[in-house]
Parts: sequence; C-alpha cells; structure tokens
Amino acid sequence: MVAADKNISREARARACKRTRLSTFSYLSPLTAQGFDGLPVATVAPGAISGCEKLVRIAWRGCDGEIAAGYVYVQVDLPAPSAVMITAESSKLAAPSDLASAAPFYVATTTTLYVDVRYADGRVDRIPAGSSSVSWSIVNGSNLVSLDNHTATLAALPGAPLGAGPVVVRARYAGVLAEELAMPIVSAQEVRMAMFPVPARMDGGSVSTLRTIGCSGAWQTGTLSMTGVLSDGSSRELTLAEGAFFSSAPGVASVNGSRLSPRTVGATNVRGCWGSGPRTLCGASNRVQIDSASTSVTSLTLHADFLVSSTFSAMKDRSRPTRVHLRFDDETEMLSGGDQGPWSGVMQSLVGYSSDEPLAIDSVGSPLGSCVNNCTGALLTG
Repeated sequence: MVAADKNISREARARACKRTRLSTFSYLSPLTAQGFDGLPVATVAPGAISGCEKLVRIAWRGCDGEIAAGYVYVQVDLPAPSAVMITAESSKLAAPSDLASAAPFYVATTTTLYVDVRYADGRVDRIPAGSSSVSWSIVNGSNLVSLDNHTATLAALPGAPLGAGPVVVRARYAGVLAEELAMPIVSAQEVRMAMFPVPARMDGGSVSTLRTIGCSGAWQTGTLSMTGVLSDGSSRELTLAEGAFFSSAPGVASVNGSRLSPRTVGATNVRGCWGSGPRTLCGASNRVQIDSASTSVTSLTLHADFLVSSTFSAMKDRSRPTRVHLRFDDETEMLSGGDQGPWSGVMQSLVGYSSDEPLAIDSVGSPLGSCVNNCTGALLTG
C-alpha cells in the first residue's frame, strides 16, 4: 500500500489501487479491528461501490499526539448491481395526532426503510442505514411526512388530511439505480354503531326498537356496539376504554356503559364517540324507539336435562332441571337457566308449570321436575 496525498500522479494512484484490491462482502472497519498478526484489517462494507478511493487513513502517533498521517487508495471490485429493492418495517403510517395511531389499531407513526441491492451474481446485500451510497427523496407527499436520510426513517407529520393519498419515496443507489415505495397514510374516518336487543334475536341481528317483554311489564334492553373504521377500510370493534355512548334523551332511555335501558315510551338519539378531548370522532346518531307495544310469545318449548329432548328420567325423590325456550313475534328468544339469570323473574311471570302425571312427576311452579314414582316416560309441560 502507498500513502497518497492530493498531488499523487495518476500512474502512482493506479499502482496503489492495483496493490490494494478488495472484493469481499463485509464491513470496512476504521482500522480498529486487528488481524492475527496484530495488523489492521480492512474489509468491504455492504453497499460499497466499485472504484478506487482513499478509503484508509493511517496515522503515526507519538507520546505527545499525532506526528503524521496519510491515506491509502483501495480498489474495490464488486459484481455489477442489477436492481434496488425498498422494504419498510410498517405497511402504513398515521399521524401522531390521529386516532388511527391509538388503540385498537396502533398504526405506526414512523417506520424504518431498508434498501437491498441485487448484484449480477445473484447475491443480495442490505445497505446499512446512513450509507453514503444511498440517497433518499420524497417524490410525493412532502407535506405529509418527513424523511431522515441518515437513519432512513420516514415519519408521518401531525395534521395529515383525511383520506390523504399514499406517500412515494425514492431510493437511489450509487447515483444510478433507483426504486420507489408507496406508503399509505391512513386516518380515522368513521364510527359505526349498532344496538342488539336483550333478550337477543334468533339471528343475532341488531334492532332500532325496544319493547316490553310479553305481559311481564319488563323492558327489553339494548347492548350497544361501536366499530372504528380507517380511511383504508380496515375496521376494529371499539371497547369502552376507547370510546363512549350517549343518549340525547336519558329520561326516555339512559346509557350505562354499553347498555341502553328504557325508562318510558318515546324516542332518543344514541351515538358512539371514539377517543376523548381534541382527538374525538363521533358517529351518526341512531334513532331508537321505545315502543308501547309488547312482544308476544309465539312458541314455548320445554327441554329436559338441558338437552333438546322431552324425556325426563330421574331416581325417586330426586329432582332434575329442565329448560324453557320462549320465542317472541319480534324474532327475539329467551332461554331459562344460567345464561338468562337476570331474566328469571320475567320468565316466572310468563311461564307456569304443571305435570300431566302428578303421581309420577311433581312440578311446583318451577322448571324443576321432582320424581315421585316411576318417572320413565312421564311428561312435564309448561
């Protein structure tokens, strides 16, 4: 190797480059790594560009500091680069001030960009962030993001407009090969709300009207559900930790968490809001009618032993539970048992129990059949 200054001749430079030819894929150390013989080791960094440059600096240091220094030309020979590929840690970004960056979506507000170079021999080399061989630029959307060339970090700026188009960034390698990447910028766009009756509909559908249950005098209640939608169409269900529901007429129907409870006949507007403070997005109001008409029972089925069966079998003086399944004219249904515990009083006001064979099965106003004698084949009806 030959130490070179700025006045070195072309012939001397060529001779120096010829003697210091490197072609391995590894890191060009700043002369801190030591070889087995104690000498510095220089290797080629990922993304290096073929050519001959002053890549190594040698310094002569004495006790009182540096005495002299010089540079060494190194010829780097690599296969010709054939393609550049850009990848990102995140598939989309959201502004830090936007609800899309919060629960439950947690869209990233920054992302690291990576550049991979494919060479003519088929090998692929990932370029370290901050490499001088890669230059970055924003082709479209400079008002939406910032780009740090040193760390290759793309960051969404606060206040990106709703439905902003994708940002396009370009990476250029060695001043020749270039590739572009489109990064969507998403934002919270819509809040959708639905109300499901309790007792529930047989098809699991939502409703906009609540009524009293049969002749019990008890009101149906509504379970409120809220969904957040982003500008790219993705959606997630929102919990009470992320939003709240509001009734415009709490005297008609009041909201407690996600439960709407009727108070009297009338109508109210119910809506869900996502977020809080300046980061709040509310959905359209849903008109809920509290109707004076009652639901009517259309069918009653008695199941023995919690199965879809009418057979009741038990030992003498032993009780076996049964279940009553009620269906109403608004397609809602009620099933006695643990899952309808809060409605046990309603069920008791709607259903009475008797036994066709009281000498075999006794029923005392409840869905518990007590075996009196031989119970096989006896029926308990409601």
